[in-house]
Amino acid sequence: MSWLSADLEGRSPALNEAERLAGSIREALAADEQPLTLRAACEAARVRVLQQQLRVGTRHRPAMLVPVEHGFNAIVDCAIWRDAESSERGRRRLRFMLAHELGHTLFYRRGHPPTRSSAPDRAEERFCHRFATSLLIPTAAARRTPVDPQGLHALAGRYDVTLRAAAWALARANRELSLLWLRHSEHPRRGGDWAMRVEWGASTRFVAIGESLKSRLASLAPGETGQEIERLRLGGRTETIDLQAWRFSSSMLLAVRHQSPDLLHGEGNAHGQMPLFH
Repeated sequence: MSWLSADLEGRSPALNEAERLAGSIREALAADEQPLTLRAACEAARVRVLQQQLRVGTRHRPAMLVPVEHGFNAIVDCAIWRDAESSERGRRRLRFMLAHELGHTLFYRRGHPPTRSSAPDRAEERFCHRFATSLLIPTAAARRTPVDPQGLHALAGRYDVTLRAAAWALARANRELSLLWLRHSEHPRRGGDWAMRVEWGASTRFVAIGESLKSRLASLAPGETGQEIERLRLGGRTETIDLQAWRFSSSMLLAVRHQSPDLLHGEGNAHGQMPLFH
């Protein structure tokens, strides 16, 4: 297959093209219900995967893409490579990392070596994150997946990805949905003040890592589940949201369904409103 889509015509792809490009490439490489073989994807993109020490002093890069005469080298840090060889989580993390680097190849023109079609920026990183998610997990499969811990684990297992990547696939497939993983932990800067705090999130809305959950659901005991519909403040915006939570021993999965898109640009605090995160 031709990895670089002909309709790019030497330009850099736009952010909203990530899912389409990843979907067309994935369709040529793997069946819808099968995990993508990264070896085949790298061969199609003319990418050779190497391992190397990428830590220099206090600076550390987990992976980098380097154009060479006949394509690219995707260089992975040795520690990440070793982790991938010894653990399932490490392997799945490496799979997403390589899919992300494959996204960067779309910002190069063909040549010997390939040359960049634009300067790297944050928009490119966001594109590659979306691209990697859709390359590894078909959007249609994510749409069919139940939004609960069992569905999330099943999606991650079927496509050999991390829970976080599976959560992003669900959030991308359900635009009104945010999935947050919280852990009972101390304040990230001051220490103490134990609460259910955001460890990571899959959301198009801003939620700061380390924020504490301000909802009745925060008091769920291990093994309990709960659901609330509340008018709350999330990421500085007022919304009516449907919260569903599953509490584990020291962590929690929180599904946030944004019920009122018209409130996203509202200002101020309504009477009786409480913040979701503090």
